Amino acid sequence: MRLVGHDNDLQQEIMSWQVREGVFSGIEDSEIRAQLSEALTGTFSALLMPSERGVSKLEEFLRLSEKAIEDGNSLWSVSEDRAFEDEEEPYTVNTLLAFHHQLQWMLAVFGDEPGISVSIR
Repeated sequence: MRLVGHDNDLQQEIMSWQVREGVFSGIEDSEIRAQLSEALTGTFSALLMPSERGVSKLEEFLRLSEKAIEDGNSLWSVSEDRAFEDEEEPYTVNTLLAFHHQLQWMLAVFGDEPGISVSIR
């Protein structure tokens, strides 16, 4: 007999955010880029059970990304977004910094909600 538990409950998407460029494109150090990528995609793989990828786990990625930003490893780079091709000067972005701020907001909004999980696709 198999009991249907919390991890077998249907999941409902409450927020989706699609990034337009590589979150780690401004990180030149391949080791730091790989560490952050694994901390994000490995921790929040949709293949994991929802209980294993709770929203509280965002805090660990936020600590790692904040350290990379503070240590100067996240650089501003020319945006890959072609939405503003008519601009005279290409605009620059710090993709990790922007992503970091978005995740901080998500944690502030959803961090205390029971049963919330995060998946990265």
